[in-house]
Amino acid sequence: MNAFDSEIARLRSTVSALEQLIEVLEATALHESARRDATLAELSTQYEREHHIAETLQRSLLPDHIPSPAGTTIATRYFPGASGTRVGGDWYDVVPLPHGRMAVVLGDVVGHGLRAAATMGQLRAALRAYAVIDSDPVAVLKRVEHLLDVAGDVIEGYVATLFYAVVDPVALEMHYISAGHPAPVLLSASGEARLVEGGLTVPLGLGGSPLPTHRTETLEVGSTLLMYTDGLIERRGESLNDGLKRLLGACTSADAESDLDRLCDSVVATMSEAGSSDDDVALLAVRLTGTSISRSWELVASPASAGLARRAVASLLREAGRQDLEDAAELITSELVTNAVRHAGTEVRVDVRIDLNGTARIGVYDGDSTIFDPAGVRSPAAGAEGGRGLVIVAALAQEWGVDLESTGKTVWCTLAASP
Repeated sequence: MNAFDSEIARLRSTVSALEQLIEVLEATALHESARRDATLAELSTQYEREHHIAETLQRSLLPDHIPSPAGTTIATRYFPGASGTRVGGDWYDVVPLPHGRMAVVLGDVVGHGLRAAATMGQLRAALRAYAVIDSDPVAVLKRVEHLLDVAGDVIEGYVATLFYAVVDPVALEMHYISAGHPAPVLLSASGEARLVEGGLTVPLGLGGSPLPTHRTETLEVGSTLLMYTDGLIERRGESLNDGLKRLLGACTSADAESDLDRLCDSVVATMSEAGSSDDDVALLAVRLTGTSISRSWELVASPASAGLARRAVASLLREAGRQDLEDAAELITSELVTNAVRHAGTEVRVDVRIDLNGTARIGVYDGDSTIFDPAGVRSPAAGAEGGRGLVIVAALAQEWGVDLESTGKTVWCTLAASP
């Protein structure tokens, strides 16, 4: 074999070795690719499982049913982030309180995932308890701050924003405070939208700076309070002010008199036109529909009952924000109860109803079925010691009359609210 043939043989051997090496490398690459694909599939499955757990936990910690106290309708919405990865921190709640009031809260734990959802659940439970103990917004936030200080590792390092308010559908007012949360929108019955600002303090969990006094907002029948988390207004490349402007525009363009659920859907749809949010979104909308309140008191046949009834009726009128009727109502109640005790000598029941327009109806029932004609009531003769009670009632009341019942009668009157 000459030198040329030897070189050819050597080159062939080298090529064969390279081909074998290539086969080994290809097999190794295929194996590595398969291993990497399997790892990615496993991570994806794990991620989907963790996300599903977080979302399930999040939804399970939100209330199944939101009550609508008398004089209100309430609607809620919750949407996970567009990519499905931003689950965990948003919540809302409504807590019925005495005298027809209610505490409403909407908050957002900074962060996402299982720990954020768990923290949200603890804060929601704590707020419900604190609202029942003392509904004052400042007192509630102080207690929550204390919880964050002493809870230790369970919720260590987490920060939360929230808007907390006590709404009184009868007095038509709201007392509120905001811990670093976006300002809610107040939509009037005529469709005008504005932000509810003020009462602002730092987010919870940042050390508990001195809290301001709560703010008070006067409401109107037909108005709607829309509370939301920042996922509704935040978009990449857009300032929060731009997001707030879009939200006010969405509320203004919506039909303010439409069903509250349709109103929420309309606002969400309009806000989504600017792009999907990476963050989750929670909404809580409260509409004041107006309410009447009524109370009854059973009293014994005693001269002292007139004073008890007078004070009870005055207290109810103050609770309803109808102090303008208080003086006339006290005098009328005292006269009617005194007449019932003196002439019927039976137990007395005082019934009071305050209607949506502010008109008060006062009725005093006794067990005497003797009826009389209101039109026949005349002023007593000069120097007479009695007989002026019904004359006073007729002079002060918008209307008055007597209803005969099977076991007695009710003398009633109405007092009109001041214009």
